[in-house]
Amino acid sequence: MRDRILKRCFDIMSLQQLRGQDLRWILGFQRIAQELERVADYACDLAELSELKPEGNWSVDILQMTRQLTDMTDYTVGILKGEKEIIMDLADEDDVLDQAYASFKAVLVKGSQTKSNDGQLGLCLVVARTIERMGDHIVNVAETLLYIQTGNRRLAEVSITAIQE
Repeated sequence: MRDRILKRCFDIMSLQQLRGQDLRWILGFQRIAQELERVADYACDLAELSELKPEGNWSVDILQMTRQLTDMTDYTVGILKGEKEIIMDLADEDDVLDQAYASFKAVLVKGSQTKSNDGQLGLCLVVARTIERMGDHIVNVAETLLYIQTGNRRLAEVSITAIQE
């Protein structure tokens, strides 16, 4: 699907003389296609990793990260579908995922210094990193949607631009 979208964008660019918002739409949707394809790859990785823990008793931190990612994804899909307006900066929401991943990393380093041999912690670290990366790509999609609509990449820039006008 990503390749079809990219080909269609190139076809449009080669046949049309695009300006302003039209060009933002074409370039933006190229980027969105690439970002969503990457999210899908990570989702497949998570499915494979979950097979290593069939009982599914993930730590509270992993479950919290999953809820945060799901909320970010639902918000972004709502914007894509035209059901929601862009009213929050997902980069701030992504900080929760970044902090949780940093916590897992710190615990793993501390455990390796005490010769802990807990494979579950390593698995949780890989899952946390994958969720964190998915969040980064979802932020990129949301920022690209904002760019398509406004020409700005961050919500704060839109507010500043609106004030200056």
